[in-house]
Amino acid sequence: MKKISLFHLIGIIYFTVSGGAFGLEELVSSTGPGLALLLLIVTPVFWSLPVALMVAEMSSMLPLPGGYYRWVYFGLGRFWGFQEGWWTWLYTFVDMALYPVLFADYARYLFPGLTGWQHWLAALVVIYSSLLMNLLGARLVGRSAVLAFVVVTLPFFLFAMLGLGRIQNLPWNPWSPGGQSLVQTLGLGLAVVVWNYSGWDNVSTFAGEVARPKRNYPLALFASVPLITLLYLLPVGIALATTQNWHEWKTGDFPKIAAEVVGPWLGVIMSLAVMFSTWSLFNSQLLYTSRIPFAMAEDGLFPRWITRRNRRWGTPFASLLLCALIYSFFTLLDFRKLVVIDVLVYSAALLLEMLALFKLRLTRPDLPRPFRIPGGWPVLLLVTLSMGVFISACFIFSLLGENGGWIQAVIAVGMLLTGLLVYWISKNFRKDSPPPAEWCRALGSPDRPPGRKSTSCP
Repeated sequence: MKKISLFHLIGIIYFTVSGGAFGLEELVSSTGPGLALLLLIVTPVFWSLPVALMVAEMSSMLPLPGGYYRWVYFGLGRFWGFQEGWWTWLYTFVDMALYPVLFADYARYLFPGLTGWQHWLAALVVIYSSLLMNLLGARLVGRSAVLAFVVVTLPFFLFAMLGLGRIQNLPWNPWSPGGQSLVQTLGLGLAVVVWNYSGWDNVSTFAGEVARPKRNYPLALFASVPLITLLYLLPVGIALATTQNWHEWKTGDFPKIAAEVVGPWLGVIMSLAVMFSTWSLFNSQLLYTSRIPFAMAEDGLFPRWITRRNRRWGTPFASLLLCALIYSFFTLLDFRKLVVIDVLVYSAALLLEMLALFKLRLTRPDLPRPFRIPGGWPVLLLVTLSMGVFISACFIFSLLGENGGWIQAVIAVGMLLTGLLVYWISKNFRKDSPPPAEWCRALGSPDRPPGRKSTSCP
């Protein structure tokens, strides 16, 4: 099986975390130009970089299929490993269905009559074309991500270059939209920005399909942080500097902004780029979401049939098909109001990953760590504190914000608690089977993974 190269891995990370500045329009109209730009600069420093550091150490130490799920399983035990896998898979039902819906929404710019069942059919095209590509192997997904990166960023670079000569005001003025308290403004702003900068750990789930993962994961992660930040700031800054109607912006308006500033031709190109971007986002993220139920079934926590692979390409076709069917159902709903729920559930899973890192630092110092967060325990504590502050701020501001933010927080907590029930039900699927060979290679010893009763590593 051909492996994903460093170059292709950067492309997959870009479309797992970002995919372009689409969707940031409402951030500006809700928080104001100055605060929006500040959040886009501060978040990668105090959120993305700490998460990338944690992922770099864990993925270089434990390059296992299933990624963060198996990190937590290995570090904290079977129960918390299940919670990690269940929580992350659960929030992807909402998150993954968003991209096909956005694809169909942006297609309306070119095809105004795309409504009802036709809108759903357009969303299904995204799901099942991506399913086919994922069935053919992770390397093909990496190649498509690199191609998509060029297609998506090109119209934004054209917009930035051609818009430079049309700058008429400072992009950070005014600082806030007015009429709202800072608490209400930050509540929405943090949720949107954290969501746009989330997903760094998701690329760990297909570690077994990456060439030289202990070297390539850290390199790809640290190359992607500044790249994604720049590709957010550049188009948003130019758009703010060349227009005056930022308070009217809504999701999907970048093609209209490009048409207004440069010309209708760029609006059409950017609209097509949006559609290709949303397809690429779904395609890249299907690669990691499908590996979670596969890894959990391999560990005896889900039914065994989910572990079935395609004989020719080695891809987990049963898990891919299961995920595609679930997302097909959820595309019938509107998910744009569920960003806060996504962020809160995702953040809880991220905290478990950090706890696993702490535990393994204490209990398994013998494990090789090709990349280690520099600075020892003081820096590790600062990284954890930075992540914790962002997570706490998202939760607190969502509770204090308007439009029923507290309801979203309650729903997120309810989703987390379902892990207890499903773990109890999963007892029917658990078997005392030998662990995957990847466990033994990662352990470097005959020790069995935590939670397993059977004699494992040969």
